[in-house]
Amino acid sequence: MIPGSLRERLARVPGMDRLPSLDGAPGLGDLSEFDATNDLHIDAAARYLLERFREHEDVDAFQLLFELTHDRLLEAGGRIARQLGHGADAEDLVAGFMARLFCDVGRRRHLEVRRFLGLAHTSMRNDLLDQLRRDKRATARRQQYHETLDPPATPAVLLQRTEDARQVERAGKALLQITAECFEQLEERDRQVLVAREILRLPYDRVAGLLDLAPDQVGMIIRRARKHLLDRIMVDLSTGTAGADDPGEAADLALLQRTVAGKLNAKQRTKSVKVLLERMLAISTSAARRKLADLLYELAKACLTSRPTFAERTLDRAEPRRPGEVRDDLRQIAGRLDRVDGNARDSGRQTRAVADLPGDTGAETALDDARLCLERLESIEGPSGRQRVALALVHIHDGRPEKGHDILMDLQQHADQYELSLVTRQNVSRNITLALLRQERYAEALTAAEDAAATWPDDPVRVMNVCYAAARLGKVRRFEEHAARLAALNAAEPSTRVQGWIDGPLRDLAHDMGLSSRRIESLIRSDRAPAVEEPA
Repeated sequence: MIPGSLRERLARVPGMDRLPSLDGAPGLGDLSEFDATNDLHIDAAARYLLERFREHEDVDAFQLLFELTHDRLLEAGGRIARQLGHGADAEDLVAGFMARLFCDVGRRRHLEVRRFLGLAHTSMRNDLLDQLRRDKRATARRQQYHETLDPPATPAVLLQRTEDARQVERAGKALLQITAECFEQLEERDRQVLVAREILRLPYDRVAGLLDLAPDQVGMIIRRARKHLLDRIMVDLSTGTAGADDPGEAADLALLQRTVAGKLNAKQRTKSVKVLLERMLAISTSAARRKLADLLYELAKACLTSRPTFAERTLDRAEPRRPGEVRDDLRQIAGRLDRVDGNARDSGRQTRAVADLPGDTGAETALDDARLCLERLESIEGPSGRQRVALALVHIHDGRPEKGHDILMDLQQHADQYELSLVTRQNVSRNITLALLRQERYAEALTAAEDAAATWPDDPVRVMNVCYAAARLGKVRRFEEHAARLAALNAAEPSTRVQGWIDGPLRDLAHDMGLSSRRIESLIRSDRAPAVEEPA
């Protein structure tokens, strides 16, 4: 029988006090005679509720329709899924049918639903058949696609391809090295002509003016210089295999002879040397730009370490160079790059970019100077991992630790996207803790530093951060454990700055916590062996 609560809700639907007849059958006297197991009764009630929803947009009537028929529809969906053997979920079939009914009924007011359960059964069965047909077509398309693919290579073939690619790369590097050596062996005038014409791409009249030549001589001298360079390269290629002691090197040179010698001996041999020189220029320029970026980063670090509060926390194995020395190297690299640019519209751009960089810096201007270097670095290599870490440190030491923390959290969450090295990831972890400490978020800093133990258990900076956060939180036992561990790590691999922190801030923190001098000395004994620390 129909549940009482549902019967009461049906009775409140206008016009439902007597269920309408179906196909001439007499209607029910009242809802007390409604039988939920009788398909005719369910069809009659569903028909009226659906018409009510159609004509009056009565959503409550649709809700009653769903509750009234759900169990029967679920049974029908299960039978359909078992018959067709698709493994479909009956709930999905019922949900799909009701969703279509809800969306389509407004457009089909003229269509009378006489057998609701029959309609549902047919709709769900057709829906599942459509799914089967789609899956079958998709399987056929996938099969056709896979038939067009080459069979997967065997491990031996993959290994050979990898080795061939490596050999070609080694051979290319060897060819460029040979070209560079032969170029240096040319006479001074030949080198000047080739640089002016093939590398700087100057017109013939400019080449003549720069080298004090007659205009009608330039073409002949260029052709002769190309020939001299090609002859030297061919000699080195032909004799290189005999002088190679390493079998791998001999194979690389043999590959060069097979693939390059023919091109250089062809009619277009002078164009071939032009391609070689252009490739040499491209590789040299790319290396110079990387060196320029490295020097900018080094200068930013040199400026930061000019600030005492930063230098005290830095565990660099070697003292950074003075900013003035780094700037001199920057000017040389920038000048070379500008000379390569030649007549380009942005010629001189690199020199101008480094013109106002700091030569020497003091504690007062260290952060501003570092920020300027990092801005120039970003213009060259974009927001790289190292640039972002250094920029975060500038913010932390400039009294804006929350801004540095945001930068570092973004780096940590997208470490793979930034292609961070393991060392850079360690720096990110260290500095996240530092940013939290500077914000006096000691509990979060302690958690972050202890979580990093799984990856960097023996990092002295991490242990120092744990000591500081534990002391500020009054966690004596945790402070003592990590103070002893820091001393043991420093005994195993001594560091002047770690020892300075132990002798200074660590002792002060211990005194602030009320530890006795004897207890402090027992914690920082230098004869300890580092213990294995379990991740927190």
